[in-house]
Amino acid sequence: MADPTVSFIVPCYRLAHLLGECVQSILSQTCADFEILIMDDCSPDNTPEVARSFGDHRIRHVRNEPNLGHLRNYNKGLELARGKFVWLISADDRLHCDYILQRYVDFVAAHPEAGYVFCPSFELRGGTVMGVLQGSVYRDHDAVLDGRSFLRELLDCNCIPAPAVMIRKKCLEEVGFFPLDMPFGGDWYLWCVLALRYPVGYLAEPMVDRRMHEMAMTNTMSQQNVRACVDDDLALPWRVRSEAERLGAGEIVELCRGRAAEQFGRFLAGADIRGATAQITVEDFQHRLAAFTGDAAERRKISAAAFLIAGDACFWRNNLGGARDMYSRALAVRPFWPAAWVKAALARAANPGRACRKAFASMRSPKLKAR
Repeated sequence: MADPTVSFIVPCYRLAHLLGECVQSILSQTCADFEILIMDDCSPDNTPEVARSFGDHRIRHVRNEPNLGHLRNYNKGLELARGKFVWLISADDRLHCDYILQRYVDFVAAHPEAGYVFCPSFELRGGTVMGVLQGSVYRDHDAVLDGRSFLRELLDCNCIPAPAVMIRKKCLEEVGFFPLDMPFGGDWYLWCVLALRYPVGYLAEPMVDRRMHEMAMTNTMSQQNVRACVDDDLALPWRVRSEAERLGAGEIVELCRGRAAEQFGRFLAGADIRGATAQITVEDFQHRLAAFTGDAAERRKISAAAFLIAGDACFWRNNLGGARDMYSRALAVRPFWPAAWVKAALARAANPGRACRKAFASMRSPKLKAR
C-alpha cells in the first residue's frame, strides 16, 4: 500500500468510551488519503475491541506491552507513521468538520515552506460544543506566519490547541520528537523550536473539538504533579534558547533570557496552575538559575528582573510585605535601579502607593493601546 499523505496518531489510555468519536471524525473526512494509528498504551479498558470494530484498512491498532507513558507512546507513533505529515490527536478529542483535512492538505500544498499548520478549537464538554476555546484564536484571517516573529508571542503563551496541529514529518525529524523530560510542556516546546526554523500556517476557522473533562491529561498531570508543570514552564525558555544559540538567532536568545526572568518572577510570587498554587522559594530559584547558566553576569541580570517581576505580582495582590521583600532583593542585586527604588517606596507607602501606581497605570494605558 502506498504511503499516505497524512498519518493520524491517536494515543489512547482509559479512553475507549471516547475513541469511537475521535476515529469516526477522521474516517468521515472528505480527503481520504490518510492512515490512523491507534496507539493503545496498554489500556486496561476495551480499547482493543473498539479499535477492531471499524473494519477499515487505513486503521492500525498498536498495543504497547507494557505501558510506555504518554511521551514514549507519542514518539513511537511518530516513528511508525508513514505519512508526509503527522497529526497527533488524543482519543478524547475530535475533528469538528469533515473538510478540515482537505483544508490543511490544500494549505500545505500551496505553502510548502510551512513547518506546521494549526487552527483554533472549540471547547467540548459532556458532548456539547460550548463555543470557541478561549485563547486559541490567533488572528481573524488565514496566514503564513513568519516563524520567529510568531515565536516571540508563542514564548509568552501557548495559544496552539494540541489536537489542531498537522506537522510536516521531515521538519519534525530535523528538530526531534517529544522531549521525554518535559511531560507537561513537550508540545509547547516543539511548536517553539519548529517556529524557530520554519514559517507556520494558520487557518482562522475553528475546526477541532478539544474535550474538557476530569480524565483529560492536562488536568490529571497538573493535579497529580504540579511540580512537573513548574519544571517544564521554567525549562522551556532555556531549551528554546539553546536551539536559538545553535542557529545563531541572537534576537531570540535575548528574548528567551527575558522570558526566563518572567517565568522565575511568576513562580517566586506564586502562580495558579489549573486551580493549584505553584511557588518556588528564593533558594530554589537561585539553585535552578545556577543550573541553567554558569554566567555570573547573566545570573545577576535575570535575578534582578525576576525579583522585580515577583515584587510587582505581590504588590498588585496587596501582599505588600512580599512586594517589599522582592524589591529589596532586586536592589541588592542591582543597587542603582531607579524603577526598583520607586516601586519599593510605593510598596512601603501601602494604600497611597497603590493609588499612585493605579493612577499612573491608567495614564499610560491609552498610549499602550495606541501602539
